[in-house]
Amino acid sequence: MKKVLLSLLPLCLSLPVLAADALPQAVASQYQALGGQENPTWQKADNPGFIYTACLNQQTDAQQRIVVMCGDGDENHNSGVDTGFFDIWYLENDRVTAEKIIEGGGRYGSSGSASAAKIGSRWGVVLETGYALQGFVQTFYSFYVPKERDVVANLQDVEKLAHLPVYSSNAGYCDPSVVEGCKLDELVSTVAFADNETEPYPDMIIHATGMLEGKKIDKSFTQAFDRKTGEYPIPKEIDIGY
Repeated sequence: MKKVLLSLLPLCLSLPVLAADALPQAVASQYQALGGQENPTWQKADNPGFIYTACLNQQTDAQQRIVVMCGDGDENHNSGVDTGFFDIWYLENDRVTAEKIIEGGGRYGSSGSASAAKIGSRWGVVLETGYALQGFVQTFYSFYVPKERDVVANLQDVEKLAHLPVYSSNAGYCDPSVVEGCKLDELVSTVAFADNETEPYPDMIIHATGMLEGKKIDKSFTQAFDRKTGEYPIPKEIDIGY
């Protein structure tokens, strides 16, 4: 079985911030441009306190474009419990066909970053979030695609396919000389999808390597989409939560 490996490393993605006039008008009209900034930024009337940048703006074919606006908290919205936002926009010929607003999983008002990836027959959005807290570090990826077109609806919804940790470490906390019986985690998971451009839900292949509960791991998992839950199931042994 062929597979498409996504270049998803457990590091922050360095995506370019685009010029204000590069945003499609249908998206730009939903935001208010802020002046006096080195990089273009925006605000939204219905979400004050968050500053948005265009963290993804990609033409995926002759008609389709994907835009993701990443919203980070201002000085009054950047405490340890605050999270940022992602606004996902799918457009065809500059007309919005699908959209979704998602609260990020980071801390201190941060959203994260975004990239585009082909997932079976559809182009998807991969959101990266993460945190570092008291010796624990985690990076997560969430996968989103537009739902299959409904001829009745004017606007498609965007569905979440999966959410999983791709990097988990307790190394900053787990010092055996200080924490008795602590078991080290230093786990990296890479994600690929089966190469099938006619299948809307191709198999997800996860390869986990590193240390898990003090033991070496080098293991692959092939996960079929679960239509009952509407997501890919993530193996419990690598779905770490601190």
